[in-house]
Amino acid sequence: MEIIEKIVSRTLGINLRSKTRERQYVDARYIYFKICTELTNKTYSEIGKTLNKDHSTVTHAINKYFPAAYDYDRKFKKNFEDCLDRSKRALEIAKYSIEDTEVSILYNENVNLKKALKEANIELAICNSEKQKDLDPELAEMIKRVPEDKMDLFLIRLDALTKMI
Repeated sequence: MEIIEKIVSRTLGINLRSKTRERQYVDARYIYFKICTELTNKTYSEIGKTLNKDHSTVTHAINKYFPAAYDYDRKFKKNFEDCLDRSKRALEIAKYSIEDTEVSILYNENVNLKKALKEANIELAICNSEKQKDLDPELAEMIKRVPEDKMDLFLIRLDALTKMI
């Protein structure tokens, strides 16, 4: 709701938290209330608290004042539609930035898990080799020198080489 408040304030050039009852301020607050009810799942009490108003003020705005003003006041209708469009776009952008952050976190976790899996595969290969016969220390040292990003290729080639023998 913070985003919606900023959008309405900037679009209309009004401080929504002002206590004045001038029409332009009241209209701006009521536009804010209506947009919050349409774009969030917040209760009237929660919406009202953001501007230090109670639920009855929000109820009056939504049920009584807003329908009449929207139908009969062109400027009010235009202001509402401008603020609604801008709020929808801003919330969509905010949603994507949150998703991008989550994707980034998941990507980093994936990279770390792949790294751990490669290390575990190397250790498993060494253990399996040691079980079959003692691993030559020179061979073990060569395996350790293989760069991490080349380990998959190394293991594939090592497997192919052992099949040819």
